[in-house]
Amino acid sequence: ESNQLREKLLKTGAEYILGFFDQGYDDNTIFSIGYLPSRSGYKFLLEKVISNEKFALIIKPKKPKLLKTKLSKVYWLLEEAKKTGRCIVFDNYHENHVKNFDDIPAKIAMASDLTIHDTLIAGSAGLESALVNCKSVYFDYYESSENKFEEKGLNIVFRDWNLLWDEILKDKASG
Repeated sequence: ESNQLREKLLKTGAEYILGFFDQGYDDNTIFSIGYLPSRSGYKFLLEKVISNEKFALIIKPKKPKLLKTKLSKVYWLLEEAKKTGRCIVFDNYHENHVKNFDDIPAKIAMASDLTIHDTLIAGSAGLESALVNCKSVYFDYYESSENKFEEKGLNIVFRDWNLLWDEILKDKASG
């Protein structure tokens, strides 16, 4: 399935595929990053994919049933990105739940050149991505001061979308 997914996106003219795992699953910011920061990450990536035909994006939302509510006023960007054929969203969810239990992170990772998990604190999808040998980075909305990745000198944690995009461009160029 991952190979078919990758081939489908490459046929659109895309040369580099990003996988995106979101974590902002609740509007309440007491126990999650909330919708607003997560929405900003979506907006950034969707605008990049819409404006650059060499990039494709596979999105696996934490809770796809709530995606339209979460994205709110930027949901139209998701629709525009999907129209390009270079954006695929795994938006199915279980009939009795808000999550998608069928499409595992490894499926998305194996079709991607690089994956982004948008929360450093809860990064299981990013870890699963790395375990299938896909480059994986984390976006840290919380601006955590300590983590093992940075402690070990790994350049996989970002707190600025523009800096992350610069790294993505470098990775694509080194291809």
